[in-house]
Amino acid sequence: MSKTGNSPPYSEAVKGCLIFGKLEKRGRMMGGWVVREFIMRDDVVDEEGKLSCVIFYYKTREDIEPHGKIIINEQCSVIPKQIGDRDCFILLTPEKEHVLFTPNKKISSQWVILLEDAIQTPPEQRRSAHSNSLSLSSSPTIKEPITRQARDIEKFYDVFEQLGEGGFAVVKRGIEKDKGTEVALKMIPRSTYKKSKLRTDEEIMVLAACDHRNVMKLYEVVHT
Repeated sequence: MSKTGNSPPYSEAVKGCLIFGKLEKRGRMMGGWVVREFIMRDDVVDEEGKLSCVIFYYKTREDIEPHGKIIINEQCSVIPKQIGDRDCFILLTPEKEHVLFTPNKKISSQWVILLEDAIQTPPEQRRSAHSNSLSLSSSPTIKEPITRQARDIEKFYDVFEQLGEGGFAVVKRGIEKDKGTEVALKMIPRSTYKKSKLRTDEEIMVLAACDHRNVMKLYEVVHT
């Protein structure tokens, strides 16, 4: 990856990133809130030739350079928070306090987990320990989840007891019929999916791109 002093286009920065997605931040002008495309990487080479973790943010996915960046190191800290009915996290750096709103609590938790890991463990140590984070040297495109169609989820999975419930879905224990793999099935009613399609698709893309030991891996998507 380029040195932190350079400015990679969105299309390059997103390849093999740790996590990416839309977050809402305080704008520079007039103090209003703006939505930006955020990308977190842990393979950016700094001015001393060392690996560093950097968050780039862009106005749009077509941008040829970032609108800004945040360098993550041991001097930073992250705090999960909820302001009103909105989920967010506060990223404290030596230079600034960043309040970043997320689409939902799950995405907020994913960012917090990855940031805590980046703050506590330098990139060189994580990579030498063969962590499960994605590297730039892998696929040149973002891996998309397996998608299948079925009239009923039980065509592919045996469904058992409920494990949890959220704002728009329930989670049940399942076992894949072909391989016998035990999984967690997040079941979203079709009517709910239609009402929140953009939000749900964004979450799917974030989970598909995120491959980390502390974040549950998205296995596949089944449309019924």
